[in-house]
Amino acid sequence: MEQRWIDSMAVLQQYLPFAVPSTKEEATTFDKIRPHIVNAELWVLKEFGIDVLDRFADELRPHARHLVASLAMIDAIPQLDVVLTPNGFGVVSNNHVAPASKERVERLINTIRDTRDKCYDTLLQSIVMLLHRESDTRELGGYKADSLFPYLSDIQRLGYTSHLLERREEVRDMIVQAERKYEWHNVGNRQMERLRTYALLEPVLHINGRDIDREPEIIVMRMFRSAVATTVRGQLTGAVVRPSVEYAMAMMARHRELFEPWWADSVSEPWTNNEQFVNKRENGGYWL
Repeated sequence: MEQRWIDSMAVLQQYLPFAVPSTKEEATTFDKIRPHIVNAELWVLKEFGIDVLDRFADELRPHARHLVASLAMIDAIPQLDVVLTPNGFGVVSNNHVAPASKERVERLINTIRDTRDKCYDTLLQSIVMLLHRESDTRELGGYKADSLFPYLSDIQRLGYTSHLLERREEVRDMIVQAERKYEWHNVGNRQMERLRTYALLEPVLHINGRDIDREPEIIVMRMFRSAVATTVRGQLTGAVVRPSVEYAMAMMARHRELFEPWWADSVSEPWTNNEQFVNKRENGGYWL
């Protein structure tokens, strides 16, 4: 497969936290890294969608390259001859120089993992910003409306501080199950999809200067996201937690004009009518 974003050591070198010292070794080293670049590019295409990456190819190229380089090097470094030089890490293609210690190499890989996580969020945020600018709506065509935790930085809400991509894979099923509970019992599929889109838009609207802290849609999304995070943290720690979303539901009821169009498949629609019990004989719960 021909590389889409990184096709030479000259391009790759712009995103490496170490140097490849000679022209001869550059070619040898790039041949070693090439399969990892191919795998990384395939992963990025699948994760973010080939259509949107092609549509905004010029704007997204630098961010995609940085993410691909980080992904590739995480897998490639264990197979390279990494040495520690007075100017930092370097890669050589011979056995005449003692390699850097395992601990130093592991710290290097962890540093690249942190860079990868930031690059992931930067690429995703750039895509969302471009989609929002193009459509001038808040729907984004349903793009990646599959979680209230779309950014890797959102995983920090579960108590993690590093290796966020790996941690997300570990807790993905827990997040999905927790979100489905609120989707089935509180807001329905269409409303939850809309809240997930607001989770994507949150940093973009903030960058654009919107006072999003006062917007009901953002507030409600944050409440459900907090409830999901509390549920997942409880599962991770073995604690019994029952987060309440009553305030979120009450806010949706107070702002029916914003939420009602998406109630069609919601089991909780009657609750939002905010009807009060009337003590009549024909009503359940009647007392004398």
